[in-house]
Amino acid sequence: MLFFAPDRITKRGREWGTATLDQHVADAWHPFAEWASGWLRVEQVSGEHDIQRAYLELLDGKVDPTAGTIVSV
Repeated sequence: MLFFAPDRITKRGREWGTATLDQHVADAWHPFAEWASGWLRVEQVSGEHDIQRAYLELLDGKVDPTAGTIVSV
């Protein structure tokens, strides 16, 4: 499970130091990325028409929950 809270990142950075925090994040990221690669499909959209379509589909609840949309402007 991925959990992100800016205040926890700040706290851990102070407690562990930046290098150790970065290593912990990297160590946790690899198993998460492997797990997500089994079900998460990344879709890239660009261009005004495609971005608008993707946004409206999101608002209408028509986005496949296994799709991660990356928007490039």
